[in-house]
Amino acid sequence: MHGLCDQEAATLLRRLAAALNPGGAIVVGDQFGDSVMPGRSSRALLHLLDLNYLVATGGRVRGFAEVAQLLRAAGFRRPRHRRPLRSVTTELAVART
Repeated sequence: MHGLCDQEAATLLRRLAAALNPGGAIVVGDQFGDSVMPGRSSRALLHLLDLNYLVATGGRVRGFAEVAQLLRAAGFRRPRHRRPLRSVTTELAVART
């Protein structure tokens, strides 16, 4: 989703919600900008990624709160934040229709 502008991300999520059966799940794997990342260099890298997505695609790094809001607006319920295997770089937003 970080390669998409807000409008494109919202459109994609609405289409996905419409395509899923009731109770279907969506999992968004990304790095969320509002997460606590260890070390100054990790946070600096996230800011560089954000700038890169903006320049290259018009997208950006979003925080989990922003992704959750987009999911709710698209019709998904109860977005949850997960870190698989306690990863410091990979995070998941999980929600259901």
